[in-house]
Amino acid sequence: CLQFSANSQDVHMLRSIPPRLVDEAAGLHDDGVMAAVAATYKQLEIPEGMNCCDVPQEMLHPHFRSIKGRLALQTFKGGMGMRAWRQYQNPAFVGMVSLTMMSAQHEIGDLTHCAFPAVAAVIGAAAKVERGVALSTDWKGCAAMEMVTDLGKAWEHCRAQTKAEFPAGSRHRDQERSEWGGYWIEETNGGRIDSILRMPPQAQRHVSKAQKRIAVKQVRVQMEREVYEKKMGATRRLADLDEYEAADGCGAYYDSVPWMEGGEMNVPDVEELYNYVLMYGGELPTALIPPGLGTALPVPRTEEAKLTRVVMVRRHLDHIVESNMAAVNKVRTKTHNKVQKIWIALLKNVGAAGTDWEPRAWDMGKHNSHHRPDITTTLPCGKKVLDVKMVWARCTTQHAAAEASKKETEAVEATCHAEYGPGMDRVNARQREIGGQEDEMICLAFAARTGGWGADAKGLWEKLVDMAKDKGEEADLYGMQ
Repeated sequence: CLQFSANSQDVHMLRSIPPRLVDEAAGLHDDGVMAAVAATYKQLEIPEGMNCCDVPQEMLHPHFRSIKGRLALQTFKGGMGMRAWRQYQNPAFVGMVSLTMMSAQHEIGDLTHCAFPAVAAVIGAAAKVERGVALSTDWKGCAAMEMVTDLGKAWEHCRAQTKAEFPAGSRHRDQERSEWGGYWIEETNGGRIDSILRMPPQAQRHVSKAQKRIAVKQVRVQMEREVYEKKMGATRRLADLDEYEAADGCGAYYDSVPWMEGGEMNVPDVEELYNYVLMYGGELPTALIPPGLGTALPVPRTEEAKLTRVVMVRRHLDHIVESNMAAVNKVRTKTHNKVQKIWIALLKNVGAAGTDWEPRAWDMGKHNSHHRPDITTTLPCGKKVLDVKMVWARCTTQHAAAEASKKETEAVEATCHAEYGPGMDRVNARQREIGGQEDEMICLAFAARTGGWGADAKGLWEKLVDMAKDKGEEADLYGMQ
């Protein structure tokens, strides 16, 4: 709710009002959203009668203060998607002026007419100022001159950021030109205001790419500084950023939950609180701390004691999640089955035929190497045999954080394909005998701690997205595109 309503509403204000007038309000909005996030996840108690935007930073839990920059990053960068919109004032304003100018172009016969001459005049004046051309005396004392200055400053800020982050010639050879961060600079003849009509569609998305990259760098610099200063828990926070930022699919459920047709991905409050602490670290209410720590937990009076408590609780949770206790295995099975049901829902949602859960008929007979798949289904590209595999241990115990999820899911996929190999050979041999269509094995591997996806799962997801597009625009409502 915070991400898709309260947080996203701020951008409409930033688009319509120049930074000169909206800067302070944008900062209050960002502070309020973060205070609400902290309160939702039990990292803050807001005094009765106090507005979220008025909460002093000192009231936030010290661990939350250290990670709130990370929470503002996109979900696929290891964050929560609670973007700090104050940092995006200039891209938002430039994007709206660009969109307004583009939408004002009306064709009348062979002529193109601008329906908003005032906007065209402001852009024209800003372009002259950019080139060092003096404006006519009509502009002196004119109220619109403030808009000319606002546009010029915002444009220059965005252009300088983009050229610094995406210098000419930095596009990767295999990268689509339209996906490169410097694309809009090239399209506007080096970033000239008088070429604003050449801006690509969804201009704000393109202009914001430099700030998105800067935001990630700023979070990393802050965390590295805390490691250098030997702050309690800082090394783990930096390792988490490395691990989660590199995990394909990390945080995707934050974007998908509100759009699921049948609520298959809804997460109860307590489970979501555990997810949060395992992913980002943080305080847990005493009643939710699993037994085993006894009286070892420090009383959270000083900042150091609060940070130490977070570290101890998190290590305790790590130990439990990675253990083989009966209660833990029961939860793992429950989670595995829930993931199965989510994929079944996705398959049925896009019209996959013959989707079956744990089919007993697959590879029938007595075989030493028999395995029953989790799901069988038929897509336009053929018959698929799906098996869900979860990696529960923290991947960084075996690999460098930046590649941990990828390495772990690759290993699980390789094992899964090897286990199913004999069964696939038997099933496909029978299919060839009767002239039927052969099955394809797909291992749906996930690093449970980071949410990282394996290559097979990503490939199937892309196929389902293509099928969802054929359903019509309602597929967008389910977060599949």
